[in-house]
Amino acid sequence: MGTEDNVFFIHLHRRQVDIIKRGMKPSAEYQFKKALSSLRNSGRGALFVHACQDIFRSVTNVFQSTVVPVLDTMLTDDETMSDGFSWHPVENEGGRVHKIDVLPSDTFITVDLKTKLLCWCRDKHLSASFEKIRPLLFSKRNVSTTEPTVQRLTHMNHVDAVKIYVDRIDKHVLLSRDAPYRSVSAWVNHIINDCSLPEYVTSISKRKQGGSVYVGRTSTDSKVDMDGIPFPKQGRKDEMQSMLAEELQKEIFVFKNRYSDIVLNPKDVFQIEIHDTGTNTGIIEVAVRPVDGCVFTDALGPVSFRIENKSMGENHYKTCVRLPFDEWVEMASG
Repeated sequence: MGTEDNVFFIHLHRRQVDIIKRGMKPSAEYQFKKALSSLRNSGRGALFVHACQDIFRSVTNVFQSTVVPVLDTMLTDDETMSDGFSWHPVENEGGRVHKIDVLPSDTFITVDLKTKLLCWCRDKHLSASFEKIRPLLFSKRNVSTTEPTVQRLTHMNHVDAVKIYVDRIDKHVLLSRDAPYRSVSAWVNHIINDCSLPEYVTSISKRKQGGSVYVGRTSTDSKVDMDGIPFPKQGRKDEMQSMLAEELQKEIFVFKNRYSDIVLNPKDVFQIEIHDTGTNTGIIEVAVRPVDGCVFTDALGPVSFRIENKSMGENHYKTCVRLPFDEWVEMASG
């Protein structure tokens, strides 16, 4: 079977669209990216998209608002939309079906690099691009071998300090400003997942000197920028530090630079200390070392797909297969 047989069909249901933001919800977007990257990485192909009629008043708006932005993420930095895709409505389907012709890519397309860059002006992490990640893994670099060093609260207002305010996060779980968490595990889960701590660690590890990220809440004192967050009702500080470090280790993975002799485990990348700020409150500092290579939030590294032919008895079909890290490296470095 040739590449002209690479065809997938996706139905876009109204439950998969955020009506207010007029965009796809994350689960639907991932499925689109999975199909699109598989087709681009496997030569070429076609993706037929059927849009549920009652999503928006105009079916054209559905495609332009939800699908086209996803197509844009499947391009390299130097590509325009016409380099990767062309599309048109399918006749006799009332415009509810669009055929997307997926063109081959000169470089390997990745759905999610599973690592972040930092936007220093806003203390936010941003999605990294393939062009930014490639030299971290495949080019000779001069990176400090300094181990992670806790800077303490006096460093918090330094130019390279990053801050996470739990009360500015949409998923914040406290009922009131001073309400304690139910358990240590709930407290740790909030710091790791809702505060996106692993993503911040991956971004800071890309700095040549590393740095620290502080987790607290907005201060009510104009003279202080950050207050501590409440501890769990029955939690001890050493227990919280230990569990937080243990869970963070599970969320990050390190791949060394091709030219580096230093092999790091996740536990080598960071050091955690909770600084007391009052009765049962504290600011968390996560000190991150510089890494000659790249820190990811997935054990398999970046998420990329290609198409494979499969058989089940006499039935033959094609499916999207995720590449292991070694194969991604081979494709990305070639």
